[in-house]
Amino acid sequence: MMVFFEFFPALLRGLQYTLLVAVVSFVAGGLLAIAITAARRSSFGILRFLGGAWVEILRGVPPLAWLFIVYFGFPIIGLRLSPIETGIWVFSLVASAYLTEIYRSGLRAVPTGQVEAGTALGMSRLKVNVLVVFPQAVKTILPLAVGYLIAILKDSAFVSVVGVADVTSIATSLNRSSGEGLLVFLAAGLVYLAISVPVGIFGRWLDERFSGRRTRVQSATTLTEAVTIK
Repeated sequence: MMVFFEFFPALLRGLQYTLLVAVVSFVAGGLLAIAITAARRSSFGILRFLGGAWVEILRGVPPLAWLFIVYFGFPIIGLRLSPIETGIWVFSLVASAYLTEIYRSGLRAVPTGQVEAGTALGMSRLKVNVLVVFPQAVKTILPLAVGYLIAILKDSAFVSVVGVADVTSIATSLNRSSGEGLLVFLAAGLVYLAISVPVGIFGRWLDERFSGRRTRVQSATTLTEAVTIK
């Protein structure tokens, strides 16, 4: 049993790279997803097409395949990235595709009557989006986005195949050196659980809080407040 606990110091050293890839990719992907979402909702057909193609292509290919394409394929065209740079770039782009769909789900959840009423009251499209649509959409977006963060934390284990010394990579090395494969990967699983479970609890708390608020506050109230601000 003492051997089991001896694995944790090394695994925790790898945790910094797991968190680095996951958090940076989530933030960068979230920012990029704003532009992709705007393109998919654009009145220009070419932008909608490009935004849709971006989402479908990035979601249609497994992250592991993208890692191989970038890490082993890009040097052929003169672009060589380090393992950690490869992981961050790949997961940022993949995250932008998934988060775009989450943003679109949140925006579609806002009743069209809210937008129509705001427009009828003389509000510009920008004001309608900022004061009416976004405050309501964020209540749907946040819990879903937090849930996707857990997926990135788990999928980031793929970066070990290109040489990033994350939790999975270190667990594999410990398995080879100790021969205690079961104990090593149980310890690695506990490290992942220690991160993902609190994030999952936070996501459920957000969902319950916003769901409760939606039942207490009528959608018309948001529009009234927006008109008052105007």
